[in-house]
Amino acid sequence: MSVSTIEGAQNVNAWIDYNNDGIFQATEKVFSHSGSLPDEVHSGMITIPSAGVVTDKSLRLRIQADNATLATACDNLQNG
Repeated sequence: MSVSTIEGAQNVNAWIDYNNDGIFQATEKVFSHSGSLPDEVHSGMITIPSAGVVTDKSLRLRIQADNATLATACDNLQNG
């Protein structure tokens, strides 16, 4: 996964709703990167679990980028 950010250092998080229940669980967080540059590409590998994943359906992905530290997929962004 690669996420490009601009306008100051950004913290990036990503979740995939693997069980397709409409809720991004803490266990479904697949990516986290703390930025340190004003314009940055946040990159990393995502490993799909072998169990508990709904198949043959489109699943929701949520990506957050903000200069604040975010704890959950539903945190309010400050400047993201």
